[in-house]
Order: sequence, then structure tokens, then C-alpha cells
Amino acid sequence: MAAAGGNKILGSLNFLQHRSRGIPAHIAHHIAMTAILPAIFWASPAWWTSTPTVTATLRTTYNAVAQWITRLPLNTRTTNLITLSHLPPMEAYLDYLSLRYAIRLHFLSTHYALSPPRAEPNTHDNLPELHCFYSLSKHLVLGKLEDRTTTTTAEWATTIASPNPNKTTKPKQLHDRWLDTLPDHTITIYTDGSKLDNGAVGCGWAIYHSGDQQLHWLTEGRCHLGSRAEVYDAELHAVQEAVTTLLVAAVPPTTVFICIDNQAAIDTLRFNRHNHE
Repeated sequence: MAAAGGNKILGSLNFLQHRSRGIPAHIAHHIAMTAILPAIFWASPAWWTSTPTVTATLRTTYNAVAQWITRLPLNTRTTNLITLSHLPPMEAYLDYLSLRYAIRLHFLSTHYALSPPRAEPNTHDNLPELHCFYSLSKHLVLGKLEDRTTTTTAEWATTIASPNPNKTTKPKQLHDRWLDTLPDHTITIYTDGSKLDNGAVGCGWAIYHSGDQQLHWLTEGRCHLGSRAEVYDAELHAVQEAVTTLLVAAVPPTTVFICIDNQAAIDTLRFNRHNHE
């Protein structure tokens, strides 16, 4: 079914790649990544199990897409075809899609239909996941599984007033004043994510501890996330890596502050307490 859908779209786009005239390879690659491959790998996190029998029927279509991008002869070696078309290995791309979907599920709200089952007092002992089925059926009847237009503030979250409501003080001055108020041994983590002009995305983090009203460097790190991620993903990944580094560091229990300059990342971490106890 998935291969048939990809072949159908590819057949409708064949006219764009004429032997003597046609669209450039980079445009064909963009069309393949945004229109053809989503049809081939539709719902792949549900059926991809890393078994050769699953990919056997898809490999021919995947190679045909690579040949359509490059316009190379049909007898070109598959490894050269995939490399020159700038397509990822099919198994690696399927693993990436599954991992991305798993990360998305990880950040879902508590009452989302696909969220992990939780204990409910009104659920029968022999049917511990009945409330999940009820939530799923309710969302299916209403016709909307996920609401991305509204944000519900968690009960535990408190709104902090801006230290510079009139924008009259420079942010660095405010930050320096705040650092002076931190007690000794307080941990401060700085994270950042960025995207270059060539599309490459990366992130970095630095960890300091306070002492004598100064910051003392503990450790730092950086990570390259490729060209498929966004700055938002990089910001969250930097926080994850920094916290993971801190967990294995020889640091006594203390207060930790994470300084993030991306409001979307802050909101994601703030409104998902049940997924990150």
C-alpha cells in the first residue's frame, strides 16, 4: 500500500524530469522529501520493525525516487544512486521518523489519548487502560485528536513578573544583579540552539557554579543535529544534554537554574510536568 502510494505520486511527477530539460536536482530532492517520501512512509512508526521483509517492497520505490532526482542511468549502483541523490539510507530514515514520533509522544499532555496510561480511581482493576480507550474514542468522535491552538497553564506553574517591564535596563545588567544574589554552590546552566545559513542546526551548553559572587566554569558541550532539525529542537536537546551531564557530574545537591532564550522551549518544559517528574 505504501509503495503503491509512492509510485502513484512519482508517476504523476515524472514529467518534471525531462532528459534535456527539467527541474534542478535540488528542487527534485525537495519535492521528494516533502511529497513523495511522506506518502511512502506514512504512519511508519506503527509498522516499522527493522525487519528486511518490511523494507523489501519499499526499496524498489525508494531507489526509483533516487533515480528520479539524479536522472542517472538505470544500471547505476544503488549505493551511488542514494549518495548522489542526497537521500538518507532508508532504514536510517525510518528509524529517524520513529524516534521523532516517540519524542512527540513524550511531550504530550497527561490527558492526550496516546499518552502513557495512568492510574484512575474509577477504572476497574482488570481493565487498567480503559480510560485511555475512552479518551481515544471521545477524541475520534469529536474529530480532533490534538489541539495546537490553545495552551493550558499547569496548576503548579506560577507566573513570574518581568524584572524589566519598561525595557529601560540592559539585560546584562539585570542578569549580573541576579547572579550576585545567588548563594554559593548554586548551579547555573546556559543553553542555546542555532541554525546556520546552510541549514545546519546545532546546540551548545555551559554549566557554572556560583562562589564568592562569581561564576566558576564546570563543563560545557556542543552537538550537531544535522539539517532536518529546527532551532526549537536544538534548544530542547541542549537542555537534555546539559541535565544529563549534570546528573553524572560530582556535584552535591543544590539549586539549579537553566537559562534558555527560547520561549517556545520554555513553554514546552513548563507545561509538561507530568511527563518530566
